[in-house]
Amino acid sequence: MSTRYSVSIYRDGEEESIALFSDKASISAMITFADSQFDCGNSLTCPADNIRIIDMETGELIFDWQDEHSWDEPDWIDDDMGFDPYLGCYTDDC
Repeated sequence: MSTRYSVSIYRDGEEESIALFSDKASISAMITFADSQFDCGNSLTCPADNIRIIDMETGELIFDWQDEHSWDEPDWIDDDMGFDPYLGCYTDDC
């Protein structure tokens, strides 16, 4: 059994390895660990800018917290903001 995966935290432009996993660890277990660290499961890692899991043998990026948790809102997302269906008008117009 060898160490294959590195979990690194990124904070203030610096990278710090916080855990190493063997090749026997499941990807889902490593992602669960990374999520818990980002959500301040470990006060030493808070606040974090990002957490990544990298395969140290291939250099492949396995998981990037920001990529997994980012969502671009479409332009139309707030088109119905303030609309009151009971009154049939926008709150500011009623």
